[in-house]
Amino acid sequence: MKKEGLAAIGGLVLASPLAAAPNWDNIEVIQENCEPPHATMMVYPDAAAALAGVREDSSWFRLLNGQWKFQWSENPENRPEAFFETEFDDSRWGEIKVPSNWQIQGHGVPVYKDDGLVFPLDLPNAPHEANPVGSYRTEFKISKDWSSRKVYLHFDGVDAAFFVWVNGRKVGYSQGSRTPAEFDITDYIQPGKNQLAVEVYRFCDGSYLEDQDMWRLSGIFRDVYLWSTAAPHIRDFTVVTDLDEQYKDAILKVDAEVLNPVGSVEVVLLDPSGGEAGRARSPSAPSVALEIPVAAPAKWSAENPALYTALITLRDSAGKTIEVIPQAVGFREVEIRGESFLVNGKQILLKGVNRHEHDPDTGHVVTRETMMRDIALFKQHNINAVRTSHYPDDPLWYALCDQYGIYVMDEANLETHFAGNDPGNVVANTPAWQEQMLDRQRRMVMRDKNHPSIITWSMGNEAGDGPNFKPCLDWIHATDPTRPVHYEGSSRSGGVHSDWGSNMYAAETVDGRLGQPYLLCEYTHSMGNSTGNLKEYWDTIHASPRHHGGYIWDWMDQGLRIPVPEGKTDPFGRVTAMAYGSFWAKYRDAAYDKKFGNWIGQFCMNGLVGADWEPHPGLKALKHVYRNIHAAPVDLAAGKVRIKNGFDFVNLDDIAEGRWSVVSDAGKATGGIFQSLDIPPGAEKEFAVDLSSIIPEPGKEYFLNLEFVTKADAFYAKAGHVLAEEQFKLLMHEPAALQNPAALPALKWKEKKDLVSVRGKGFSVKFNKVSGRMDSFVFQGVELVEEGLRPDFWRARTDNDMGASRRDYISTTWKTAGEEAITSGCDVRLLASGAVKVSFESELPDGLGMFDTDYTVYGNGEIAVSAAYSKGGRSGQILYRYGMRMAMPGGFENISWHGRGSHATYSDRCFAPVGVYHGTIDGQWIDYSNPQENGNKTDVRWAALRNADGVGLLVKGAQPLSINAGHFRAAEMEDAAYAFDLQRRDEAILNIDLAQQGVGGNNSWGATPLHEYLLPAEDFSYRFHLLPVKAQEKELPALGRSLTGVERSFEVSLPKFEGPLIGQAKVAECTTAQGWTATADSEETANGNVVANAFDGDPETRWCAADHQNGHWLQVDFGEEKPIGTLKIVWENASDYKYRVAVSNDGNTWKTAADFSKGGDELQTKLAPVNSSARFVRIIVDVPPLGRWACIREIEVID
Repeated sequence: MKKEGLAAIGGLVLASPLAAAPNWDNIEVIQENCEPPHATMMVYPDAAAALAGVREDSSWFRLLNGQWKFQWSENPENRPEAFFETEFDDSRWGEIKVPSNWQIQGHGVPVYKDDGLVFPLDLPNAPHEANPVGSYRTEFKISKDWSSRKVYLHFDGVDAAFFVWVNGRKVGYSQGSRTPAEFDITDYIQPGKNQLAVEVYRFCDGSYLEDQDMWRLSGIFRDVYLWSTAAPHIRDFTVVTDLDEQYKDAILKVDAEVLNPVGSVEVVLLDPSGGEAGRARSPSAPSVALEIPVAAPAKWSAENPALYTALITLRDSAGKTIEVIPQAVGFREVEIRGESFLVNGKQILLKGVNRHEHDPDTGHVVTRETMMRDIALFKQHNINAVRTSHYPDDPLWYALCDQYGIYVMDEANLETHFAGNDPGNVVANTPAWQEQMLDRQRRMVMRDKNHPSIITWSMGNEAGDGPNFKPCLDWIHATDPTRPVHYEGSSRSGGVHSDWGSNMYAAETVDGRLGQPYLLCEYTHSMGNSTGNLKEYWDTIHASPRHHGGYIWDWMDQGLRIPVPEGKTDPFGRVTAMAYGSFWAKYRDAAYDKKFGNWIGQFCMNGLVGADWEPHPGLKALKHVYRNIHAAPVDLAAGKVRIKNGFDFVNLDDIAEGRWSVVSDAGKATGGIFQSLDIPPGAEKEFAVDLSSIIPEPGKEYFLNLEFVTKADAFYAKAGHVLAEEQFKLLMHEPAALQNPAALPALKWKEKKDLVSVRGKGFSVKFNKVSGRMDSFVFQGVELVEEGLRPDFWRARTDNDMGASRRDYISTTWKTAGEEAITSGCDVRLLASGAVKVSFESELPDGLGMFDTDYTVYGNGEIAVSAAYSKGGRSGQILYRYGMRMAMPGGFENISWHGRGSHATYSDRCFAPVGVYHGTIDGQWIDYSNPQENGNKTDVRWAALRNADGVGLLVKGAQPLSINAGHFRAAEMEDAAYAFDLQRRDEAILNIDLAQQGVGGNNSWGATPLHEYLLPAEDFSYRFHLLPVKAQEKELPALGRSLTGVERSFEVSLPKFEGPLIGQAKVAECTTAQGWTATADSEETANGNVVANAFDGDPETRWCAADHQNGHWLQVDFGEEKPIGTLKIVWENASDYKYRVAVSNDGNTWKTAADFSKGGDELQTKLAPVNSSARFVRIIVDVPPLGRWACIREIEVID
């Protein structure tokens, strides 16, 4: 039976549930016959077993995981209603593994949604027609030694709601998928065999509170077990470590709740080495408080996770042990003092990630092994913090974070994204939802309160703000005053329901409002080839006293492993792939996924690591910016550097060894070890290295490399693991000896109608006068060219590019501009040096400009290529690359380069040291969720592609280059959803660029890379040389050092993007009351906040963009040029809008007339001095205020 309710969100008033409504569709029912929540614990019969801490070895524990009988039903009406009866015949049922998600086991299909419900919106009603039900049955045995004891049935996690029967009798009900449900089944069991039945509903009314960005999967997905206690039992306990004002000595406080108290309660504290550190005893009572003073305990932190063990023992009146409960204890104190967040009295930086619980093969079922894999990778890459996005994790995760040292933000299972992340959220403002919201806080805090790794609570994610959060905040503060509470949904809009100032995807310059410590709960959206401009974020973080870091979104791609679809072939020979959202709709024609799934399905693939835990290049960049050891040059000529210990609690000498070396392309020239890194936490020290033995050799660059490695083996890496590295270029350089072209062997050349051919000793080259390309380059009988060089301005767009492309910053005309260029002139000349110069002038299509290419062929086979672009009248604003592309025949698979890093780098993600690296072209492929630009190399001095015999082409830059080699064209990658949609080409596609645009990462739904990493469509030129070679790897550096006829430069000069960045896409247009034409790239039509409102003279109306992203704009076309003195802008409210005013006379070429992009005031009415004559005026809202959108009430032009 359905309850009455309103389907629309706006103005919703929740109806009272009817008495006959089932629990899963009754907002007033959360649990039935469940035990109150309590701390994670296990009871043991004695101290020895408790110290071992293996719950499976406890005589009072029985794990029920395994194969259960299972029946999947499409909806509640079709479920087997009497399946819980003991005589029910389940012989025709199949089996399912517990724990598991039933979609992963073939029952229904996985559906992904980044935000929004996967069932019809009908608040507060749960769906009935499309609400699958899983019916589970299994048996368990009760041994005789449990017959006089209490027995509890414990479910760690069931999605989303479930009923329980034991031996045909109904036990109870629970919803709230990410925290435990525990039932006292003592009165339901019998000695020997017992039958357990569980009925799980995919959706319930509580599902409205679980609208997280993840796969929506169902079933019993965490452990199920029985445990037994005596009637007298420590039902719950709270551990607090209270440090004194000097953070030296401490008092361990243990408050225990005892059922049927008898005898005494004792706490024995053991230090990390197992020695006794203190004990306390009290007569048993319903409530017991014990204290143990501890002098100078070892403190717990992520850097030194010192763990004590408390043995909490309940004894009877005769002194006999009833039960022993072990509890890990970390002496640490967290607090907010002013704008600082402190751990053990020190302000820390949170170098964090957001982590979903995910496994490519089991969905939401995670194991100790995969958790340890995550933690090991955290430690290897300097990650010290995790946010449990967006729900409490498996209990084991917190124990591992305690043990290995990870700061945890523990987040409640609360997200109502569908209702908006603002103060108008209907759930946050409707009293009927208050108890459900509070219940999720209680169950999280009560379960996890004793973990030292948890340094802050989070009340949820993207659930708006409203009065329902106040009792949640008040309850947490009252229950656990030892930790602060985070909630971005309130702080982002200026609310009061958070102890932290917090934002997600804020600009790099934002460091929060005054009065609170600040963090970014989500930043650097790492979707696909992303994670750029980390440097700018962390420059702000290090510079701001209130900024405490943040959590990258996110840790792992949420891909599900599937066989490569029939009829498809993976180009790398793999038989499986990682499916992302919409796979089942697109490839399996799944109707449910089509209706409710997210067609932008790769939004679940935002990981620093792939779904198979393979690190993406962005993780290597993150490791660098998260490093805890920093070095800076003091006087490089004298070999002096300054080393800073960025750790908060450890002396560098205790954990790290410092190594230095001077390297060139020929390898290590000299080096040594720093004798001592005795640097206290937060301190720095100068060191000098001996460079006296270095005598610069012609053509060699020299770099000082510093490397800091671990001294001892750790669980995550062997001794010698690199913690941090730095590289400084030394200003010692002897120019390479110039090769005189006139001294080289003579060339033969001839010119025909359509062809120019040049021959020299061991090589020949042909140029096509019609296409303007080099058609052939033969060396020692081997053809090196499949397709000649052509201009290239495009790349296979990244996920971030696709998000930004809706603003139309880059015209798709550039995609084929190189292919469509028309040769308008060819000139061939024999130079005085004996070299032959072939010059082409090419006209790009649609007025995009001209591209000139000169090929100078020398007698040694080296070809100097000079390329120059001259912008046209319709060149647009920005380009993806400044470069040229060619193809080499199949077989040239070996790639070597002298450039930055062994992994992919880009202009805004290039921290790796310059060196010489080798690999294969296939090995450079980065398998992002959907094919896109990948594998690029920056700061390349030279690069070589060679075949198995060592024959190939050496590319040498007259200045550093950007190089990329692969087996797929950009257009092919853009058209593919998965790698298995691609056909691998034999030829090698080689991009030789002056530069490529950065990858960005502020977000993936509109933001471009930062302006300094954009490439404006302005004139540029560059030069590189092509040298045919037959060489071994060790011979390449010498060949790459010099250029025939010219000296190399190590500096790159690029046009600077001056802005403003003007998107051309228009989605809204109107004629204003003044007769002008007003347009915008976005308007919030759903709420009537349209463009015309900004010109109607009514300050009560407003124009608003349709989302909160940066860069939205509003434009006026006066119809003719007119003088503009001042622009009066009345914003939605008095806030710090960061914006610019640009003017134009043609709507294409713009200049900034007033720049307020740095912000600085919070006036509602602002006067922008334009002082220009123009036909068009555009207001670009670079960054709206925290928690607000681009909104303008009125615009007035003052002449």
